[in-house]
Amino acid sequence: MEIRGGTAPIPPLHPLELEDVRVEDAFWSSRQALVAEAMLPHQWGQLTTRGYLDNFRAVAPGGDRSHRGMLFADSDLYKWLEAAAYAAAVAADAALETRTAEAVDLIGRAQLGDGYLNTYHQACGATRRWTAPLVDHELYCAGHLIEAACAQDEARGERGLLDVAVRFADHIGERFATPEAGVPGHEEIGIALVRLAGRTGRHEYVELARDLVERRGHVNRYPGAFLGNTTRALRTALAARRRQRPAVTGSDAADDADFGFDPGPARLWPRIAGQFLTGAYFQDRVPLAAQDVAEGHAVRAAYYYAGAGDVALAMQDRELARHLASVWERTTTRRAYVTGALGSLPLVEGFGHDWELPNRAYAETCAAIGGVLWSWRVLRATGSSRAADWIDRALYNAVLSGTSLDGRRYFYRNPLVSHAQEERRPWYGVACCPPNIARTLASVQRYIYTRTEDGVQIHQWIGSRARVETRDSVVSLSLESGLPRDGVVRVGVTATPASELCISLRVPDWAEAHVCRVNGTRVTVEPGDTGYLDLAGTWRDDTIELGFTFTPRPVTSPPQVVENRGRVALGHGPLVHCVQCSDNPGVDVHALRVAGAPETGGEVAGATGLLISTRGGGAPVVATPFFTWGNAGPTDMAVWLCC
Repeated sequence: MEIRGGTAPIPPLHPLELEDVRVEDAFWSSRQALVAEAMLPHQWGQLTTRGYLDNFRAVAPGGDRSHRGMLFADSDLYKWLEAAAYAAAVAADAALETRTAEAVDLIGRAQLGDGYLNTYHQACGATRRWTAPLVDHELYCAGHLIEAACAQDEARGERGLLDVAVRFADHIGERFATPEAGVPGHEEIGIALVRLAGRTGRHEYVELARDLVERRGHVNRYPGAFLGNTTRALRTALAARRRQRPAVTGSDAADDADFGFDPGPARLWPRIAGQFLTGAYFQDRVPLAAQDVAEGHAVRAAYYYAGAGDVALAMQDRELARHLASVWERTTTRRAYVTGALGSLPLVEGFGHDWELPNRAYAETCAAIGGVLWSWRVLRATGSSRAADWIDRALYNAVLSGTSLDGRRYFYRNPLVSHAQEERRPWYGVACCPPNIARTLASVQRYIYTRTEDGVQIHQWIGSRARVETRDSVVSLSLESGLPRDGVVRVGVTATPASELCISLRVPDWAEAHVCRVNGTRVTVEPGDTGYLDLAGTWRDDTIELGFTFTPRPVTSPPQVVENRGRVALGHGPLVHCVQCSDNPGVDVHALRVAGAPETGGEVAGATGLLISTRGGGAPVVATPFFTWGNAGPTDMAVWLCC
C-alpha cells in the first residue's frame, strides 16, 4: 500500500470504550492478573477485618451507628469496587462476584432517603453533614463512589450501584448549587461528575463540575475558611470518637498506626503552615486562570486539574484546555521527579518551589496515579506525545513501585533514596494507595489508544487488541510489543471495509532511533510536531513494524536541582533503575561512583537489569528497575548516583 505522511490528528482525541480494548502483553497482562489473583483478595481481607464493610452495616437501618477507621475510609471500598469491575470484565471470578454483590448491597442499604451517603458522618449525626467541606472528604468519598458505579456499569453492565450514585449526585447538586456552599477540599468529585454525565447523558453534572472548578480562589477567605472548617471538623471528630468501635489488635495494629505521613524537618513547618492558611494546600489560593504551576497537596492538585480537563473536553473549552496544558508543562518540567513521581514536601504531601526536588521525596503513590490521570486529559486535549511520554514514565516507575511484586505489600511513599527507612506494608491507617494501584493497573488499557473520525492513535506500546470505529469503517488492531525489554513492535491493521485512515504512532522520548516498515517496506515518515509518526493511506489488511532503539543511558538532572549536581540516574527504555544494598551486599550505594556507560544484565521481574562499572574497579554493581526495589525488606537504595 502507499503511505503518505499525514498531519497530526486534530484534538480532542476520543478514548475507546473499555470493552473495545483487551491487554495481551507479556509484562502488563501479568500485572493485571496479579490484581485479580492477589491484590483484590488481599485487599478484601483488609477491608473486612478492619471494619470498612461493618461501617456500612452500622449506619444501615437497625445498625448501631458506630464507625472504625479514618473519615475517608469509605473511599477505599469504592476504589476496590472499581478495580473489581475492571477485573471481572477480563475474566469471570465467582468469589469476586459474590464480594462485589455483598458490598453493593451494603452500600445501597446504608444510603439515606435524601441520597446522602457517608458512614463517618452518618455515625456522627445529621447535623454534622457538609459542615467542613474543605477538610471532611465527603465529596472525595462521593467521587470515588460515583467512579465505582460508572465502572460497574461500563465494565459489567450492572446498574445497581449507578442508581445509588445518581441519587447521591442529585443530592450534591442541590447542596452545592450556589457558591455559598463552598468547594471540596479534595477535588476528586470533578472527575466523577463528568464521568457520570457520560454514563447517564445528564449534562447538568458537567455544569456542576465546572462550577466547582471555577469557584476555587473566589468563594473562600483564608485563613478564616481553613480555621473555621478545621474547628467544625474537630467537633465532628469528637462525636465520631464516641461512636468509634475498638481498633484491631496484634500485628495488624502497626499497619493501622502507620498513616504514611512524614512531618519533615521543623524548618519547613512555617512554609507548610502557610500553605494551609493561604489556601495553597487546597489549590484555592487564586482562581484557576491565575495558576501557572501546581501547588499544595499533590494528589488534590492532580485530581483538580484532571477534573478541570474533563470539563474542558466535555464543554469543548479550548482556552481552558490550553491553560491546563501550560500548567502541566511547567509542573512536569520543574516540580516532578525522573520517575514520574509528584510531591516533594513532607506533611503537606505536596509541591515545593520550582526545582525543589530532594531525593528524600514524599512522592505518594496516589500522586503518581493522579499525574497519569492529569496527563491523559492533557494528551486528549493537545495530541502531544509529551503527555503520553509522562504516562509511560509514571506507569512503569512511580506507579508500579507502589506495590510489591506479589501484590500484597505496598509503599505509600516512593522516595528516590532510602537509608533502609522504608518497608512495604500490607495496609496503612490511611489506605488510599493500595486500592488506587489496583484500579489503575486493572484499567491500564484506557491509555493505549484514542480515535478521531478518520484516524487511530497509539500512545502506549502495550500488547493488546482493540476495536475502533471511525467515520466509515471498523478497524481491528493487534499490537505486539517487546517492551520494556526490547523495542520490537508489530501492529496488525484490519479495516472493514477498506478505509482511508491516518494511523498515528508515538515515538517515545527514550527512543534513540526508530525504523518503521509497512508490509515489509520501509517508510521514511518522520515524527510531526506532536511527536507521532502519522501514516496516512488506505488500510485493509496490513502490518506495521516498528523498531525502537534504546540502550542503557545516564540521565542528568537540570542544574537547578542542587542535590543532583554531579550525579546521574540510569535509564533503559521507559524504566528508571536504582541500586540497592539487597542486590549488592557490602556496597555503600550512597558513595559508589559510576564509571562509564552501564550495560544490560539479566531479567528482573519481566524487565532488564543493568550492570554498572564503578571507579576503583571491582565487580560490577547491579542496578534493578526502580519498581522492584524494597521487595526483600528495608534496604539502602539510591536512584541518583555519584559520577
